[in-house]
Formats: sequence, C-alpha cells, structure tokens
Amino acid sequence: MAKKSAKSQSTASASEAVALNVLSDGGERPKIRKSRAGPWRAGVLITLNLLMIAHIIQWLIMGRTVSPIEPSEFRLTLERGELNAGFIFFSLALLATFVLGRWVCGWGCHIVALQDLCGWAMRKLGVRPKPFRSRLLRLVPLIAALYMFVWPTAARLMWPASYAPFPGFSNHLMTEGFWDTFGPVYMAFPFLAICGFATVYTLGAKGFCTYACPYGGFFSLIDHVAPGRIRVTDACEQSGHCTVACTSNVRVNLEVRDYGMVVDPGCMKCLDCVTVCPNDALYFGFGRPSLFAAPRTPAPAKPVKRLSWSEDIAAAALFGLAMFALRGLYDSVPFLMALGCSAVFAFLVLRLNELVRKQNVSIQSVRLKVAGKLRAAGGLFGAITVLLILFVCHSALIQYHAVRGRSLFNLVQAPEELVLSGEVRSANMPPEIRAALDGSMRHMRFCEKWGLTGTYQTNLNLAWLSLVSGEREPAASYLLRAQGIDPKQPFPHYVLGRMSLAAQRTEEAAAHFRAAIEKDPQFALGHHHLGTIYSEIGRTDQALEHYRLAIESDEHRVDTRLLLGSTLAVAGRIDEAIIAWRETIAVHDDTIEAYHNLAGALRQQGRLEEAVEHYLRAADLAPSDAEI
Repeated sequence: MAKKSAKSQSTASASEAVALNVLSDGGERPKIRKSRAGPWRAGVLITLNLLMIAHIIQWLIMGRTVSPIEPSEFRLTLERGELNAGFIFFSLALLATFVLGRWVCGWGCHIVALQDLCGWAMRKLGVRPKPFRSRLLRLVPLIAALYMFVWPTAARLMWPASYAPFPGFSNHLMTEGFWDTFGPVYMAFPFLAICGFATVYTLGAKGFCTYACPYGGFFSLIDHVAPGRIRVTDACEQSGHCTVACTSNVRVNLEVRDYGMVVDPGCMKCLDCVTVCPNDALYFGFGRPSLFAAPRTPAPAKPVKRLSWSEDIAAAALFGLAMFALRGLYDSVPFLMALGCSAVFAFLVLRLNELVRKQNVSIQSVRLKVAGKLRAAGGLFGAITVLLILFVCHSALIQYHAVRGRSLFNLVQAPEELVLSGEVRSANMPPEIRAALDGSMRHMRFCEKWGLTGTYQTNLNLAWLSLVSGEREPAASYLLRAQGIDPKQPFPHYVLGRMSLAAQRTEEAAAHFRAAIEKDPQFALGHHHLGTIYSEIGRTDQALEHYRLAIESDEHRVDTRLLLGSTLAVAGRIDEAIIAWRETIAVHDDTIEAYHNLAGALRQQGRLEEAVEHYLRAADLAPSDAEI
C-alpha cells in the first residue's frame, strides 16, 4: 500500500493536484492526526497579540513607552540614525534566520496569526483556498525589502549631494510618539481585512507572506543558507499527511523524498508537518542548507502548475498599476496594505479575463461560469471587479497629478518669513519658478476637484502656493479646509496666525496661536509667537512662560532662547538673562548674538574681563565685514 502511494506521488508533475489519498485496507481515507504543534503555536501567537495590545494600552496610559517593536522601524535607524526597538528586533530576527531558518514568521508574526485565523475560519466553513501561483509576483517581497531597507542607504552613498549626511546614532528606545510612524487608526480595519481574509481567500494560505511581505523577502532569501530545516528519516512512507497539514503551501512529502529536507523558503517551521506524520519520520534538525541540496531521486517532482508567462507578465503589470495608484492614496493607504491590495487586484483582473474567455470559471468552490453560462455569482464578481478597475484607474490619475504637483512644489523655494509676511511676489520670480508654481497649483487643484476626498497635505501645499502668489484669501480658505480634514493638526492655525500678524491683527493672531497650542501643547512655534505677542503688549510673565514652553518642546530653538534672554533683561532680571544666554551658547556655540548680549549683560554688572572674552568670541564668529 505504501509503495503504491509513493509511486503515485512520484508521477505527480506539473499538476497542482498531488495524489495524497492513501487508502486503508477497508478502502477508507485514513484520518490525519491533529497537529501537536498547532495549539502551542496558536498560544504563542495569541500571547504575542495580547502583548501588542498591552503595549499600546501602556502607552495610552503612561504617555511614554518602548518604541514600536516593528521591523518597519528599522528604516528609521537607516534614514535618521534613530536606534529603536524595531531595529534591535529585526536585526536579531535576521541573525536567527541564518541559523534556524524562517521560524520568526511562523511563531512571531501578528500578520501570520491573522492569516492563520482567517484560514482556520474558512476551513470551518468548508473553504480551503488554493494558492495563486505566480513567478514574477513572488519577487515582490524581496523588491519591497530592498526598497525599504537598502535603497535609503544606497541612494545616500551614490548621490551624497542630494541627501543630508548620515546622522549620528541617537537613542530612541523610548518614545512618546508611539503611533507617529503608523497610518491612520481608521485604516486598521481595512488593513486587517485585506491582509487577512482577502489575501488568504484569493492568493491562498500565507498569501500576504508570499506576495507582499517585505520582511519575508529577506527571511526567505536567508532561509536558503540556514542549516536548520525540516528533515526526514528512512521511516517516511510518503503518506502525504505532512503536505495536507502544511498551511504554507509547501509540498513537504515530495521535497523530503527528493532532497531529504524541505527546501522551499516558504516553510515557516510551524512543525505541523512534523507532528502529523504517522511514522514520526520528520524532524527539525541541522545539516546541509537547502542552497547546497542535491536531488537524491533521478526524477525530482516538477514545479506545480503556474501562470503562463503572458499571464505572469500581465499580473506584474496589474500589480504595478495598482501599487502606483494605491500607495499613500489620499494620505491614507500604508505601504504594506498597498502591497496586499495590489496582489489581490492582479488576481481578480486575471480571473475576470478568464470569465470573459473561458467556458468554466470558479473562485475556490464558487462557480462563476458553467458551460459558457454566467451565473449570478459570476455577474456579481464581474461587476465588482469592473468597479475596482475603474477605481484603480481613477486613483492612478489622481496619484499622477499628486506626484507631479509635489515635484513642481519642491521647485518653488521661498523663505518662510518672507512668504508669511507677504513680501514675496510671484511676479518677481524667474520664469521657470513661476511656471513651476503655476503647474503645481494646477495639478493639486485637479486632485482637490476630482479626487474622492481632499487631503490635508494637498490643501496645506495649495495654501502655501497661494501665499507665494500673493492670494491671501484663497490661502486662508485652503488652510481652514486642511484644518477640517485633520482637526488635530496645529500647523494651519499657526499659518493663519502668521497671516494675521502680517495684517497687524494681533488679537486674531493670538487666538490662532492659542488654538494651535490647544491641538498640540508641545507645538513650539505656537508658544514662540504667542510669547512674542505677549512680550510686545507688556505681559512679560506670560511671554516668559510661553518662551520656556517653546524651549522645552524644542531645545534647539535659538531664536526663542535669545528672546527669552532679551525679555528677562528688559524686565531687569539680568542674572536670569545671563543664564538664558549661557544656555543658548551651550546648545549652539556659534550664535554671535548670544555672545554679544551676554557680554553686554556682564559689562552692565561690572564683570569686564568676562565681557571682553565674549565680545572677542563674537568678533571671531562674525563675518569679516560685520560690526560688533
């Protein structure tokens, strides 16, 4: 019986349906025993998610916590030099993968937990999703990983003049802005739906891992050189139970037969295959990596049936279109979600093409078309997919105008002080800058007019461009619209306050600055300008309070520190003014005005030697033609 089963397995080639139905003597299919590893892994993944929830709750209560233990935080270390918990976790995970293989995915990923939950629920409903087989889309995770984690550093090395110098490392293991690097909270539910149910149903179990996850792109690559693998003993009788139990779409029984180990980098070391084997022939052990594995059978199993090359190229093109259209759409869709959506979109459009051309079409167990006759489910599927195509094409158009608008916007360089004070005149700009200004406004207005919703950043940019053009009323309108889109942001009120100051409407400006501070009590610019207003109208104590709050929020604000010292000096509090100017020098030791003011205060107190010392330091820092 076992030999017959092995023979049937060896003849399986390109077909997706591998013969796994080993019959008992009574002609009945033997029952596959339950995985002993499954409950343990489920417990680990549930605990992981509970710890994540506890982490968020602790931050909400305490206001400060360990930075997100998320691999995407690794990029902040590369770009900004911010050493965070995510960098440490991902580094350790990569190092562990070099030894143990791709086990972090199976035992330590919340997205895998979500996909496993969705797959379990579908199986309970009688749905066992079939895997989507694409050669080109399997490259997406690695390409995404290179873009996220290699490109930032490579670009800085290749074009150093276009990027800021690599910063020194700073400690960001603790943070108050836990959610700053994540997308809007309201996107959590569609993210879970797409990366869970949608990818599993259309692309198969672990569909997101296979076609979207950038972290898996590195893990699967490293897995090839890991000595830790699922291996087999001579007790194997090719029952096929291991392949049935695998939730990672790995043909375990064929791989261990042909190579003596599992070589597929999609294997996440869940150990389900090990614990369901009726002969206990499988085990996790160390030895030769899969990169150096040689077939031990004369005719290794051929790859399963995959998309034709024309379909694969079409899938890649559809994926690229959707990725361009959806990533960052309306400042909402995060990168990982866009990857998942794009893979699902490619699958749906290819299946719609089959629905038009073929006589019999189905998705999983749902028949869409039978003998050339379209069923109700097929009509519904077709209508929904056409709407999705229209949505993606419309989104791509909006994204094109948004990208062009931002590109031209970056060419319109003008000092903030001159723009907000109304001293910039677009008529005096060089023709190429004026053309960039007009083009940027045209593209961004198209987005606002034809987009399904407005965005905070687009309205903020339009407000800025309007100010550069001297159109202050439209600028105010765009700012109020931006504030309505994201009421928590302080910046629109800040700009409105600066505009009011330029128009000499002091009380109105103060109201806007107070509104900005209400939205963000640590908004340094709001405190700075509100302190300036209070100083000018003689409310010294309030001015000093806001200057100090601005410095607490941003210790590098030299202008605020200088104003704090000057206000203290005018109030006759010379000793405190001296301290303020010394602190300014401690933070920025090249601030000429701080040395000059400190020298004047010391001279006023009769401390002439110290005063001369600081006058000389100011003279050393001053340009050769400046007067001290």
